[in-house]
Amino acid sequence: MSLCKISLNNVKKNFGSKEVLRGIDLEVKKGESLVILGGSGSGKSVLIKTICSLMEPSSGVIKIDNQDISDISSSKKAEMMNKIGYLFQAGALFDSLTIWQNISFILTNCEGVSNKKAREVAIEKLALVGLEERVADLYPNELSGGMQKRAALARAIAGEPEIIFFDEPTTGLDPIMSDVVNDLIVDNSKRLGATTITITHDMASAKKIADKIAMLHEGKIIWFGDKKDMYKSGNDYMDRFINGIGHDKPVDRGFISNVFGKK
Repeated sequence: MSLCKISLNNVKKNFGSKEVLRGIDLEVKKGESLVILGGSGSGKSVLIKTICSLMEPSSGVIKIDNQDISDISSSKKAEMMNKIGYLFQAGALFDSLTIWQNISFILTNCEGVSNKKAREVAIEKLALVGLEERVADLYPNELSGGMQKRAALARAIAGEPEIIFFDEPTTGLDPIMSDVVNDLIVDNSKRLGATTITITHDMASAKKIADKIAMLHEGKIIWFGDKKDMYKSGNDYMDRFINGIGHDKPVDRGFISNVFGKK
C-alpha cells in the first residue's frame, strides 16, 4: 500500500471575516498526482500555498511525511521545504537573472553550490524540458511564453524534489504548447517519482496529469476520486464544471457517461 505523503485535516483559512477554506480534508499518497479543479475564487491557490507553507492555515493540521508542519523546528522546516518544487502560474522568473541563474537559484543561494556546477545542473534540467543549452544565457524577456513556462518547470525540478506544486501550469499557452507542457510535467514527475498537486481549470491538463481529482467549490472539497470516475461523479456542480454546462441548462448524465465514462 502506498504511504500517505501529504494529509490535511479540517484545514481552514480566513482573511479577516472572509472564510476562504472551510474545512479541507485531503490525502495524497506518495508518488500520486492530484489535480484540484475549481472555478475562480474557489480557493485553489490559497489551498496549495497553505499546504506548502507560503501561507499559514487559520486552523487545522497539515502533515508532510506524517510530520505536522506547524509543529517542527525551523531547521526541520527548512529541510522539508528543500523537498518541494513549485511552478508558479506566471512562471515568476527573475527578470534580472539569466535562465541558468533562475533555474539554479536555490542551489547557489541556499545550498552553496558553485556557479560552475549550478550552470551544469541548469543545462541538464533545460534538456529535460526540451530547451537547448543556448537558452541558459538568455534572459526571461528573450523567451516566448511557452519557453518561459518550460524554464520555470526546469527551475521547479532543479533540486530533484519529492513534492511538486503546479499552479495553473498551462495558463496563457495555446493548445499545442499546453499539451507539450502537460507531457513534460508527467514525464518529469514520473522520472523523479514525485508526489504532485496541480491546480487548474483546464480539463485537458486534468485528464493528462491526474491520478486523482478533487473538486473545490466555495472553500470545500465537494468531490474526490479517481480520474476515470470524474465524468460519472453524480455531483451536479462537478458535471457542469467539467463539461462547461451553464446553470440554466440541464445535465444529461446518460450522455456524459456514454461519451466520457472511459479514460
